[in-house]
Amino acid sequence: MKKFLVLMLALVFTSPAGWAGSNNHRVYNASEQIYDNVIYGDHEESDVEEEVDSFVNSVTVNDGIFNNDIIGGESEHGDAYQNELHINGGTFNSASDLKAGYSHSGDATENLVRLNGVTLQGNITAGDGAVNATDNELIISNSTVNYNTSAANQVIAGKGYSGEVTNNNLNITSNSVVDTTAAAGYSDGGAAVSYNTVTVSGGSRLGNTSGSSAVYGGYAAEGDSFHNQITLEDAGTVASDLYGGYSDTGAAEYNLVLVEQSGDISGAVYGGYTASGTQAYENEVRLNGGQASGIVAGGWAEGEGDAVDNSVTVGADAVLGSAASVYGGYAAQGEVSGNTVTMASASAGEEAYGGYAAAGTASNNSLSVSGATSGGYTLAGGYAEAGTASNNTLTISNSTLTGGNLFYGAYGATGVSGNRLNVSASTLTGDLYGGWAHSGAASGNSVSVSGGTVSGKVYGGYTNEGEASGNTVELNNVEVTGDVYGGYAASAPASAEDPNTPADT
Repeated sequence: MKKFLVLMLALVFTSPAGWAGSNNHRVYNASEQIYDNVIYGDHEESDVEEEVDSFVNSVTVNDGIFNNDIIGGESEHGDAYQNELHINGGTFNSASDLKAGYSHSGDATENLVRLNGVTLQGNITAGDGAVNATDNELIISNSTVNYNTSAANQVIAGKGYSGEVTNNNLNITSNSVVDTTAAAGYSDGGAAVSYNTVTVSGGSRLGNTSGSSAVYGGYAAEGDSFHNQITLEDAGTVASDLYGGYSDTGAAEYNLVLVEQSGDISGAVYGGYTASGTQAYENEVRLNGGQASGIVAGGWAEGEGDAVDNSVTVGADAVLGSAASVYGGYAAQGEVSGNTVTMASASAGEEAYGGYAAAGTASNNSLSVSGATSGGYTLAGGYAEAGTASNNTLTISNSTLTGGNLFYGAYGATGVSGNRLNVSASTLTGDLYGGWAHSGAASGNSVSVSGGTVSGKVYGGYTNEGEASGNTVELNNVEVTGDVYGGYAASAPASAEDPNTPADT
């Protein structure tokens, strides 16, 4: 059985349970009216576990004051699909739930929420499914979503639990403000979260007041998060942390944060982030415009996982704030390898690393800086805070960095080998190291400088406690005001027999 009804003016209606799941378009022209009851387009609830779907329902609300939930289509045991919720103007005074499609047991598919000129502090979900959530869309235009301190409200396009969360889209546009957690795809269960997209445009702002907000292309509590994306096309201030893809216990792979034109980003930016999963792999951040002043990381593994083949690109039209820290890949306990940072911006931030390992090894990472005229107080191709660093590369070209900097092909706490620092046509103030080791061997590291000036010392390889061997320095048409060493062992200075290659001037 189907019900067809259009509600006008201030009529409040709640659907009885057990009716068929497709209804006509409902319109509430509710200017200055107060609504305290739940509004349903359709609510399917059976005494037996009969799979009755809720589908093709639509609710439109034009203005009003609301103190409860609005749901387009809800099913207890079936699926919820192709339901719509349109809200034009109005104020929500409580932690109301706004949902287009809601399934307690099944899937939520192709549901749509569209907000325009709305102020609220509740939860918004286009499609909420117990299993899968696919192809749902949430559009927020000229609206404000405030953070609710008691309810910790969320803004989500597609939310699933045990299946897959994929192809959901969150669009924030036309000077909207979202000051709470937001995600295109979200799962607090075991669902894989993939191919979800957040787009921010029209000068919209994220996280202006709460200080606790985050925005996710895809969020996975237990499953993997992959191929999700956040795009800032034309954003205003962004205080929220941005995660292209996030997984709590799974892998984060192939996720992207893309900043195209503008946006003043004070929060952290992560292409892919795993809190305790196996790896952050091939995630990416591309800053083609805007300004970032916090952490910018292609891939971040906070637990025991590795950070592998992640990347950050900073274009010539982008700006890094003086306190910005850039990481191609970061691993708290695992290994970092194959990560890259490419910077063409005039500012190099405070520090930048191709790969940074807090406890493990750093290998085959690279950092390339060109055209920088400020910042870059610590630059390293690879940085191993407690382990070894090998085969990492730092390249600096056409830059002027005069702040008393440190430049490392790689830093390795327990040894460095095969690392390279290449400089061309640049003016640098600070010491240059092909490889620097706190302890252990420094072997096969190199520095090559062509053109420009270096106001500082140059070391092919340096070890504070250990042996230095096979390190080289090559200088071509460059002025160096400090000492130059092929290899240097602080605890046992290099002797005449030490096989480090002296500087070629």
